[in-house]
Amino acid sequence: MQFCILTYPQCNSLLRPIKRLYKNSLSLPLSTADQILYNSFFPNLISLFDNQLKSQSSLVTIIFNNPSLSTLAIHKLYQTLYELWLPFIPLDITSFYNTIKNPTHLTKIIRLLNEYNFNFLPNFSLSTIGGSTPIRNYINNLTSNDIQSLRNKCILFINQLVSSDGYYLLTWDEVKEKHSSKYSGSIPKWFLRLEQNFTLSQHKRLTHPLPDVQVFNLPIKQPSINTSLPVKHPINEWVYYWDDTKRDIILGKTIS
Repeated sequence: MQFCILTYPQCNSLLRPIKRLYKNSLSLPLSTADQILYNSFFPNLISLFDNQLKSQSSLVTIIFNNPSLSTLAIHKLYQTLYELWLPFIPLDITSFYNTIKNPTHLTKIIRLLNEYNFNFLPNFSLSTIGGSTPIRNYINNLTSNDIQSLRNKCILFINQLVSSDGYYLLTWDEVKEKHSSKYSGSIPKWFLRLEQNFTLSQHKRLTHPLPDVQVFNLPIKQPSINTSLPVKHPINEWVYYWDDTKRDIILGKTIS
């Protein structure tokens, strides 16, 4: 039970012969509710599914609180985010779980905890920046093939497909130009559904425009700059900076 996750029907199927034998030994009808057999007021059976939940929750607690294994656990969390194709761990992954073809063990554990209304939320930031609205929260009928297509194109947010004000959907050519990428093949089916079901007119105005990002101007006092200090101009030294258009690090050398 520590290395595999069984579904509720599978647990019932494994425990069914034992429950039948237990009812016969107590002269109980076969229609007796299972809750009576699991009652702790008298000698009882242990629910296989409940026991699995206790075992897996204890295993997760040990892994995430062990200094030697915490780094591996964080890596597994990022793998779960990649499987779900979300920028953060949601309260409940049930609605996203069906699109995962081969979920990892941690993803199965989180799904198991959600069945008992336990939420799995890390106490450190795992959020991915780059947008405000995940595309999976905007389009709720994506298939596993759609998710794989989004992964291949590195499209995680709906913000990557709309205008800067969040009111209009871009054309597919504009999306390719925005990401400086040459996507091969035809227009994806998920993008065609987005055009058909989430736009109002030929101008591609979104039926649900993206919410405005709130900007707070905090009263920050800027420190004064001491202009008397000498300014160094490095020559023939390696430098690097982030190019947002190419979405990559640019390396080079200074010449003056």
